[in-house]
Amino acid sequence: ELLPTTLALEVTAPLIDDEAYWKRCALSRWDNCQITDHGSSWKRLFFERNLADFLEDFDPVKTDTEVLMQTLAISKDYCFSLRLKQFLSHLDMEMIFQNLPTLCNLDMTYGVKQIGMEYER
Repeated sequence: ELLPTTLALEVTAPLIDDEAYWKRCALSRWDNCQITDHGSSWKRLFFERNLADFLEDFDPVKTDTEVLMQTLAISKDYCFSLRLKQFLSHLDMEMIFQNLPTLCNLDMTYGVKQIGMEYER
């Protein structure tokens, strides 16, 4: 428990396999962590949820695709399943599939989950 959970993922992903560290990282970000949905691995849970959060909020107009490529590169060895509750962008899915060679399962809802007051017909 000496390492802070705020270290850069570029550093921690390839170097830290300790499940206790990834459990602390996950629990510091999310309240509801179902490890059984992620192969009973805290590291896998962290990277799958982190990538899902990133993709759910990704807007190619506001975020450079280079940031997307970096996030995919960091996550590629640890993401086997993705569950996207919303997918806003018109991103070419080939980019995701080519950069996530371990991805076996994709559950995706294309659209906006909570539109709020910004809805225009």
